[in-house]
Amino acid sequence: MLNSFKLLIAAGVVSLMATSAHAVTFESSVPNPLDFGEVSVGDTKTIGWNISWLLGHEENLASSPTFTIGNVPNTDYNAMYKGCVSAENKCSFVVQFTPSTLGQSTLENLVQLNLLISSGSSAVDEVTYSYSLNTTGVGINPVPLPAAFPLLAGALSLLGFLGWRRKRMAVA
Repeated sequence: MLNSFKLLIAAGVVSLMATSAHAVTFESSVPNPLDFGEVSVGDTKTIGWNISWLLGHEENLASSPTFTIGNVPNTDYNAMYKGCVSAENKCSFVVQFTPSTLGQSTLENLVQLNLLISSGSSAVDEVTYSYSLNTTGVGINPVPLPAAFPLLAGALSLLGFLGWRRKRMAVA
């Protein structure tokens, strides 16, 4: 079994490497943590992404990848596992986020992807890649003034002015 791992981060690629030359490199299509930005309370935003991995020399998956999904307090969210294709070394996920209260929402390890790796020996080691969430629920935006309202007010004012002028011309 492997006892120590080093975490290497370079150019958006995260690599977990053990001291015994056991290596897995993860690459994701979105940055970590997942950041929905500011989401109005009651609105929903969606982020979908893929995580792919590259195994070290003479290493294989011992079994299909597994995943876990955590809970975010004071939110209504839906984290969906779309699927893993072991032959392509890729898993897909979707998270829909709907804040129910105002304020910051953070969660370490919202989604964890676990890989069981076997090497030339019979030892099997588990490597985990985690996604976190960092986002803010904000108040509902006020209803915006429709773009046509000022145009309607201007047109009614112009018609009123023309009617007043016509009456004045008829009297004179």
